[in-house]
Amino acid sequence: MTTVRLSVVPANRDGKVFDNPKFFRLPGAPDAMFYAIVPSTYSGQQTPLVLVHGISRNAIELLCRFAPAARLLGIPLIAPYFPTASYDQYQQVRSRKSGPQSDLTLLAILDYVSVQFGVPADRIDIFGFSGGAQFAHRFTFLHPEKVRTCIPVSAGWYTMPDPAKRWPYGLAGAPEALSSAAIRAVTFHVMVGRRDSLDDAALRRSPGLDRSQGTNRLARARNWFRAMQSWDVNAESSFTVLPRTRHSFESAHRRGLGPLVFNLLGYPATDSGEEN
Repeated sequence: MTTVRLSVVPANRDGKVFDNPKFFRLPGAPDAMFYAIVPSTYSGQQTPLVLVHGISRNAIELLCRFAPAARLLGIPLIAPYFPTASYDQYQQVRSRKSGPQSDLTLLAILDYVSVQFGVPADRIDIFGFSGGAQFAHRFTFLHPEKVRTCIPVSAGWYTMPDPAKRWPYGLAGAPEALSSAAIRAVTFHVMVGRRDSLDDAALRRSPGLDRSQGTNRLARARNWFRAMQSWDVNAESSFTVLPRTRHSFESAHRRGLGPLVFNLLGYPATDSGEEN
């Protein structure tokens, strides 16, 4: 279990570099929270990497697991935290309920990071695991101009690039006007565990969803990537099956998920060690 010391930092802070994780709450927006690091090795050239948690809300775990390599490579990490009380359906990006919307909250966080930390966040790389993978690809569909690379890992189900299906199952009736050309320009690196083929209580199942996407996460990830390829998504996109990996971020991490992510983002290999 990773142990870290966190501090809540006000908006008007002095330092712009912090190698250890810190927790932030946006002024005037009590439900907008995130963890972050801005490494002392940051040169101003590295694209910020956003890490989106699953329904276990393990934002700090994601940040700590990616932090050693990020420090070596100089990559700012941003891990939004979506509390259940305010964002029970954050994975779908927009909720029919009144209250904060998760995609707009992330946009506000990125603006805050740009102003307060001096880290340009007009373009990001975004990673998500499980429910976070759902959020990551839907956020990219709605805001493709903000995303350089999207890495959804082991999503339970997907928004298909199908204009005949209603949002969030397809593109019809999306909460924002969609730019198909801008979405296709994003690089998508889709991943799923080889052992992520088992049913579980957290996996959304319905006859229609099973028919259109598959009956497990492995099949759904493969079918979504094939659909994206047929839709002429960026040719640099990829599909990876993680060997001996079940539906667990810890399992994926042990199988080399972190180095693979940074490699796909174009960074050199690092020997960052482990935080236990």
